[in-house]
Amino acid sequence: MERMHDDGPEHSREAGRVDRGLCCRSREDGRDVAASAPSILFVHHVTWSINSICHIWGQQPFKSNDESRNNAFFGILGLGKGWHNTHHAFPTSARHGLRWWQIDVSFWVIRLLERFGLAWNVKVPSRAAISSNRIYSKQISQKRTSCHPPDRHSVASLHRRPVIAGEEQFSRS
Repeated sequence: MERMHDDGPEHSREAGRVDRGLCCRSREDGRDVAASAPSILFVHHVTWSINSICHIWGQQPFKSNDESRNNAFFGILGLGKGWHNTHHAFPTSARHGLRWWQIDVSFWVIRLLERFGLAWNVKVPSRAAISSNRIYSKQISQKRTSCHPPDRHSVASLHRRPVIAGEEQFSRS
């Protein structure tokens, strides 16, 4: 049996590298996989931490049906998703960093996509919705300093979410 073209072992090894490189873009020694592992671990840990730590530590400026909290550390690491209490209080909002100092890179990207026509019907909470859903400092201090379990009526009022009826809760961005 005669081979049609034989450039030796070097050529076949190079062809294998090219084919494998086109498929999964990794080198033979695995350095690409090893280099991407820390970033994958970091992103996954930040995401999972937002869903766990932000239900334990942080501030709770808005009423919600759970113990979600805004955590500034994860607000920055999670590109805006660490403002978790705001996310739970206004679940259909694209913007979670409602204060000027709350960094929300995710919203900036969504706003940019909207400007280029790649996103539409972007919703953000109106000022009226924000003020009506805010827990005021007196209610927060009563909730945190009480040694006795509060009566069921006060807990229900702190955790009651507003009924979202149509568009009046949100304004167009």
